[in-house]
Amino acid sequence: MQRRVRKTGCEDERSVRRAIRVARYASPVEEERYTVSKLDAALAYLDAKTGGTVQGRLPVAFEKLRIPVRRPARAAATVSLEEATVAEVRAATRALSRTRASPTNRSPRLVAMLKALRVGALKGISVSERSGRFHFGEVPAESLVEFGSALAKVKLPE
Repeated sequence: MQRRVRKTGCEDERSVRRAIRVARYASPVEEERYTVSKLDAALAYLDAKTGGTVQGRLPVAFEKLRIPVRRPARAAATVSLEEATVAEVRAATRALSRTRASPTNRSPRLVAMLKALRVGALKGISVSERSGRFHFGEVPAESLVEFGSALAKVKLPE
Protein backbone atom coordinates (compact mmCIF):
# COMPACT_ATOMS: atom_id res chain seq x y z
CA MET A 1 0.00 0.00 0.00
CA GLN A 2 2.78 2.45 0.84
CA ARG A 3 4.18 1.92 -2.64
CA ARG A 4 0.85 2.94 -4.20
CA VAL A 5 0.44 6.05 -2.02
CA ARG A 6 3.96 7.22 -2.86
CA LYS A 7 3.40 6.45 -6.54
CA THR A 8 0.28 8.63 -6.71
CA GLY A 9 2.05 11.47 -4.90
CA CYS A 10 -0.80 11.87 -2.40
CA GLU A 11 0.00 14.50 0.19
CA ASP A 12 -3.19 15.62 1.86
CA GLU A 13 -5.03 13.38 4.31
CA ARG A 14 -8.15 13.01 2.15
CA SER A 15 -6.13 11.75 -0.82
CA VAL A 16 -4.23 9.28 1.34
CA ARG A 17 -7.46 7.95 2.90
CA ARG A 18 -9.02 7.61 -0.54
CA ALA A 19 -5.96 5.76 -1.87
CA ILE A 20 -6.00 3.41 1.13
CA ARG A 21 -9.72 2.73 0.71
CA VAL A 22 -9.30 1.99 -2.99
CA ALA A 23 -6.26 -0.22 -2.37
CA ARG A 24 -8.36 -2.30 0.04
CA TYR A 25 -10.78 -3.26 -2.74
CA ALA A 26 -8.96 -2.83 -6.05
CA SER A 27 -5.87 -4.33 -7.60
CA PRO A 28 -3.08 -2.15 -9.05
CA VAL A 29 -4.30 -3.15 -12.52
CA GLU A 30 -7.81 -1.89 -11.72
CA GLU A 31 -6.35 1.34 -10.34
CA GLU A 32 -4.58 1.89 -13.66
CA ARG A 33 -7.67 0.96 -15.68
CA TYR A 34 -10.28 3.03 -13.82
CA THR A 35 -8.27 5.66 -11.80
CA VAL A 36 -8.37 6.08 -8.04
CA SER A 37 -11.01 8.82 -8.14
CA LYS A 38 -13.42 6.71 -10.22
CA LEU A 39 -12.87 3.65 -8.01
CA ASP A 40 -13.48 5.74 -4.89
CA ALA A 41 -16.70 7.06 -6.43
CA ALA A 42 -17.70 3.47 -7.33
CA LEU A 43 -17.10 2.34 -3.73
CA ALA A 44 -19.26 5.22 -2.47
CA TYR A 45 -21.94 4.11 -4.94
CA LEU A 46 -21.77 0.54 -3.60
CA ASP A 47 -21.97 1.86 -0.02
CA ALA A 48 -25.12 3.80 -0.92
CA LYS A 49 -26.59 0.81 -2.77
CA THR A 50 -26.00 -1.57 0.16
CA GLY A 51 -27.10 0.94 2.81
CA GLY A 52 -23.71 1.47 4.47
CA THR A 53 -20.05 0.70 4.55
CA VAL A 54 -19.20 -2.98 4.45
CA GLN A 55 -16.76 -3.91 7.20
CA GLY A 56 -13.76 -5.99 6.17
CA ARG A 57 -12.64 -6.91 2.67
CA LEU A 58 -15.32 -7.50 0.11
CA PRO A 59 -14.33 -8.68 -3.35
CA VAL A 60 -15.64 -6.18 -5.89
CA ALA A 61 -16.00 -7.08 -9.55
CA PHE A 62 -15.61 -3.58 -10.95
CA GLU A 63 -15.83 -4.88 -14.51
CA LYS A 64 -19.39 -6.12 -13.81
CA LEU A 65 -20.57 -2.94 -12.07
CA ARG A 66 -23.29 -1.06 -13.96
CA ILE A 67 -23.99 2.60 -13.23
CA PRO A 68 -27.34 4.26 -14.04
CA VAL A 69 -26.68 7.44 -16.03
CA ARG A 70 -28.67 10.18 -17.73
CA ARG A 71 -27.17 11.52 -20.91
CA PRO A 72 -28.73 14.26 -23.04
CA ALA A 73 -28.95 12.31 -26.30
CA ARG A 74 -30.42 9.15 -24.72
CA ALA A 75 -32.94 8.06 -22.18
CA ALA A 76 -31.73 6.84 -18.80
CA ALA A 77 -29.48 3.81 -19.22
CA THR A 78 -26.90 1.79 -17.35
CA VAL A 79 -23.28 1.76 -18.45
CA SER A 80 -20.16 -0.03 -17.28
CA LEU A 81 -17.86 1.65 -14.79
CA GLU A 82 -15.32 2.10 -17.56
CA GLU A 83 -17.83 4.05 -19.69
CA ALA A 84 -19.17 6.18 -16.82
CA THR A 85 -17.49 9.40 -15.78
CA VAL A 86 -16.66 10.17 -12.16
CA ALA A 87 -19.39 12.83 -12.19
CA GLU A 88 -21.96 10.27 -13.42
CA VAL A 89 -20.97 7.80 -10.71
CA ARG A 90 -21.30 10.52 -8.06
CA ALA A 91 -24.69 11.58 -9.46
CA ALA A 92 -25.89 7.96 -9.27
CA THR A 93 -24.68 7.81 -5.66
CA ARG A 94 -26.55 11.02 -4.78
CA ALA A 95 -29.70 9.65 -6.40
CA LEU A 96 -29.44 6.46 -4.34
CA SER A 97 -28.74 8.42 -1.16
CA ARG A 98 -31.86 10.53 -1.68
CA THR A 99 -34.08 7.49 -2.16
CA ARG A 100 -32.56 5.60 0.77
CA ALA A 101 -32.56 8.46 3.26
CA SER A 102 -35.81 7.37 4.84
CA PRO A 103 -35.75 6.82 8.61
CA THR A 104 -36.02 3.05 8.16
CA ASN A 105 -32.67 2.97 6.35
CA ARG A 106 -30.73 5.07 8.85
CA SER A 107 -28.07 3.36 10.90
CA PRO A 108 -28.60 3.21 14.68
CA ARG A 109 -25.49 5.39 15.08
CA LEU A 110 -26.94 8.08 12.81
CA VAL A 111 -30.31 7.94 14.60
CA ALA A 112 -28.55 8.48 17.97
CA MET A 113 -26.59 11.42 16.58
CA LEU A 114 -29.70 13.00 15.02
CA LYS A 115 -31.63 12.63 18.27
CA ALA A 116 -28.88 14.38 20.25
CA LEU A 117 -28.76 17.31 17.82
CA ARG A 118 -32.51 17.99 17.51
CA VAL A 119 -32.67 20.40 20.46
CA GLY A 120 -32.60 24.18 20.77
CA ALA A 121 -30.27 26.07 18.47
CA LEU A 122 -28.93 22.78 17.07
CA LYS A 123 -32.15 21.82 15.25
CA GLY A 124 -30.94 23.13 11.87
CA ILE A 125 -27.71 21.11 11.82
CA SER A 126 -27.56 18.47 9.11
CA VAL A 127 -25.92 15.14 9.89
CA SER A 128 -24.94 12.32 7.58
CA GLU A 129 -22.79 9.23 7.93
CA ARG A 130 -20.66 7.98 5.06
CA SER A 131 -17.83 5.49 5.07
CA GLY A 132 -17.83 5.28 8.85
CA ARG A 133 -17.53 9.06 9.32
CA PHE A 134 -20.05 11.63 10.47
CA HIS A 135 -20.46 14.83 8.47
CA PHE A 136 -22.09 17.92 9.97
CA GLY A 137 -23.44 20.93 8.15
CA GLU A 138 -24.94 24.29 9.00
CA VAL A 139 -23.42 24.48 12.49
CA PRO A 140 -24.02 28.04 13.76
CA ALA A 141 -20.82 29.68 15.03
CA GLU A 142 -22.61 31.00 18.10
CA SER A 143 -23.70 27.45 19.01
CA LEU A 144 -20.31 25.72 18.84
CA VAL A 145 -20.09 25.26 22.63
CA GLU A 146 -23.60 23.75 22.74
CA PHE A 147 -22.74 21.61 19.70
CA GLY A 148 -19.59 20.28 21.37
CA SER A 149 -21.46 19.53 24.60
CA ALA A 150 -24.20 17.68 22.71
CA LEU A 151 -21.62 15.58 20.84
CA ALA A 152 -19.79 14.74 24.06
CA LYS A 153 -23.03 13.35 25.56
CA VAL A 154 -23.92 11.10 22.61
CA LYS A 155 -23.80 7.37 23.36
CA LEU A 156 -23.39 5.58 20.04
CA PRO A 157 -24.72 2.01 19.80
CA GLU A 158 -22.16 -0.65 18.95
